[in-house]
Amino acid sequence: IASNLKAQPTLVVVPTTMLGVWLDESKKHVPDLKVIKFHGPRRTKNMDDLRAVDIVVTTYRVVVNETHRHVPTIGSIRWGRIILDEAHELRAIQSATTRAVCRLYAPLRWCVSATPWPKGMTSVLSMLSFLNVSPFDEAVNFGSCSAAHLLLRHQQQDNPHLISNLLSSLTWWQRKRHVH
Repeated sequence: IASNLKAQPTLVVVPTTMLGVWLDESKKHVPDLKVIKFHGPRRTKNMDDLRAVDIVVTTYRVVVNETHRHVPTIGSIRWGRIILDEAHELRAIQSATTRAVCRLYAPLRWCVSATPWPKGMTSVLSMLSFLNVSPFDEAVNFGSCSAAHLLLRHQQQDNPHLISNLLSSLTWWQRKRHVH
């Protein structure tokens, strides 16, 4: 984030348990960046407050709640980038969480997780959809009859390496290192 600042803010979406971690780590590692927490009953109602910072940290639940409202809130902002931490939280393509994060706009989208790709290929659909990988990006709108589901069914029967190769091209993997 710090080495490639965007004109628009970065939205970081995390589980509630990670909210404090992101806020503390940003203070420690990027103290010059303006960071705001968008969470809790006293969160700002003024979206210009969010547009004026470098990083907005919020939770999956807030994104779901805010994107379902008819009042323009975080869904009305053109984000420079969106980062989903613990992205394996997107378990089902038709879940409220997956639909909510896919409604947000950003030209750059990252899925971050310490959990490897799930074993069940259908759970990978939500992340591919969020990343706007075609035809998976259509799955949120068209459900289980989508081209993505047909492609998954086909690859599992006839070409088991298709999705594996796709994920390899989209994934950066690093071994956990012990720091002494």
